[in-house]
Amino acid sequence: MTQGMQACVRNGLTVLTTEFTQPWEEFADLMVLDLTGCQFTNPDLMQLSQLSNVRVLNLSGTNITDDTINFIYELSSLTALYLQNTKVSAKGLTRLRKRLPCCGVIA
Repeated sequence: MTQGMQACVRNGLTVLTTEFTQPWEEFADLMVLDLTGCQFTNPDLMQLSQLSNVRVLNLSGTNITDDTINFIYELSSLTALYLQNTKVSAKGLTRLRKRLPCCGVIA
């Protein structure tokens, strides 16, 4: 993952780091992920789709856009998605809410 990742929470344990080097497969059971302020590349975002058990995802303050939200559609376990201060448009938010009806999308 790109430099700037601040924290991730794994099974109640908070891990603080500035560089993420572990394979995403090691976090298959991750349920809460806070990536506030992290800057992503498209490959980074595609890797997040492997976190099929994630329930809460905070992408506030990231560079995510309408063009890069498609990976979120695969996260069917999401119950809360935070997108404050991103470049996701109202149209993109509407698409997310339709594709993930059981997820609260907060923008």
